[in-house]
Amino acid sequence: MSGADRDPDVTAAVSPLGEEMAALARRAGVRGPIRGRPWIAWGELAGRRVLLAVTGEGARLAAAGLEAALTAHTVARVVTFGVAGGLSPELAVGSLVASREIVEAGETWSATDPESLRLAVAAGASAGVVAGAQRVLATPGEKRRAWEALGRPSVAVVDLESAAFARVAARLGVPHLALRAVSDAADEALPLPIERFRGEDGATRRAAMLSWALARPRAWVALGRLARRAARCGRGLAETIARMEGARSGERR
Repeated sequence: MSGADRDPDVTAAVSPLGEEMAALARRAGVRGPIRGRPWIAWGELAGRRVLLAVTGEGARLAAAGLEAALTAHTVARVVTFGVAGGLSPELAVGSLVASREIVEAGETWSATDPESLRLAVAAGASAGVVAGAQRVLATPGEKRRAWEALGRPSVAVVDLESAAFARVAARLGVPHLALRAVSDAADEALPLPIERFRGEDGATRRAAMLSWALARPRAWVALGRLARRAARCGRGLAETIARMEGARSGERR
């Protein structure tokens, strides 16, 4: 997709998981279940058309899903969003981080969409580093080591998909911003062995994880707590993206 082909008025908002997309889809007037990968729908925020897409979790599904969405539809920019683990000690659960840069395994993608970064910060996000990881960082020690490897930035989070998204967007020439909400703080351990339930494609085998948690009451309670946090993060992300689109609409009048 060349720059000349892109629609200057359309943002693609893309998440790995349907749970992360749900609040934004409702806000954009999209009804019905979020099923299929990739799931793609058109909505409207602040009087502006937006392309919504859910790719599936993990780097492999994220890359394939984003490429499918961006090759099938012409857009001006893509904002990818979802939950992340906090790396910087100052970041509380629910904090929003917009990518000043995305880093993974020696690769760095500096901000390719400065307008979206500016609008995200104006809407309440903090500009910072979004680090990519090949697996879930589940313990405070793992998160601390990742933070130290980055040089101890004041604002940093980690996730499994943003680097894959950045790689595809760069190859296709589409300006990209990653927007992430902290679902687990740097000093928190995840209460479930999530890596145990990830398949070869990176997706979580939900049935296996639920079966495991059902046999362990404490784990079941913890899973419910994580789900509530994810929903809270989803609402914050939806509010921020809606405010960003509202600002674009106002600036173009």
